[in-house]
Amino acid sequence: MFFFYFFSIVFSVLWAILITRLLFKGEPSTMIMELPRYRKPRVSSIMFYTWNKGRHFLEKAGTIILGASVVIWMLSYFPAEGSQSYAAMIGRALEPLFIPLGFSWEMISSLVFGVAAKEVIVSSLTTFYGNYAVMGSAMEVMRVAISPATAFSFLVFVLLYVPCLPTLAVTKNETGSYRYVFFSVIYSLAVAYSVALAVRVIGGLL
Repeated sequence: MFFFYFFSIVFSVLWAILITRLLFKGEPSTMIMELPRYRKPRVSSIMFYTWNKGRHFLEKAGTIILGASVVIWMLSYFPAEGSQSYAAMIGRALEPLFIPLGFSWEMISSLVFGVAAKEVIVSSLTTFYGNYAVMGSAMEVMRVAISPATAFSFLVFVLLYVPCLPTLAVTKNETGSYRYVFFSVIYSLAVAYSVALAVRVIGGLL
């Protein structure tokens, strides 16, 4: 987990520098950020901040994540459970694109649903692989079905691929144009695919 946090920070900084030099070269920044005074943190402030963040996540979990989980459950059980479901049809339709990465239809479908919120990917995988309950829990099934190199590649892809819908909505509101929204989707998919492929190839060799 430390590696992914560190990788995310380093990659974001490097990519921001590259995008700035390629797309916004010579354009001065008009944003002015006024920094607050630095003070010794108080326990009450920390508790208040923690409560707000926790409440925000619970609200998100009770709305977006819960709603998406219900939809995913329905798609994974109709018109037939498992490999004949609508979720499987979606994953298999995109499967040829992900052959180099070695992603199964379960992993691909979870990525599609994860656009709503990245946390939905976890519930999606649990639902899909949980259908093979006779073989054990979803976690046990994934340990057998997914190699370490593919799993690591998948995590890198999740880290870098399309921002969630709320983020895209903010991008549209802040820029006033869908151009940056489409650009964000396309370039993030391209970067995620390229880096994930490199990780899988190197991981396979090791």
